[in-house]
Amino acid sequence: LQQRIADAHANVRQLTSTEAKLQYIRAWQALPEHGMHYFIVRFRNGRKADLIAVAINRLVKMNMENGESIKTWRFSNMKKWHVNWEIRHLKVSLRILL
Repeated sequence: LQQRIADAHANVRQLTSTEAKLQYIRAWQALPEHGMHYFIVRFRNGRKADLIAVAINRLVKMNMENGESIKTWRFSNMKKWHVNWEIRHLKVSLRILL
């Protein structure tokens, strides 16, 4: 562990404070989960709650126990969507790709 810390420090030692912060932000933004917002939902006829992540270009159904992606729906394949805020209901229609 000490060697890993020393190696990491050697990589940023010569950077200015601003450059080090920018490098940190770039590394953070490169993470696969960056920009995702998570919601616990229940699908129609579903027996248990599911975890959905909303990203900049897709919806992702995720495993609640380990965070793995189960199913992905790209917004570019979305035909239409509708939100009813009164009953907290979201309806999404997707294009069928052949």
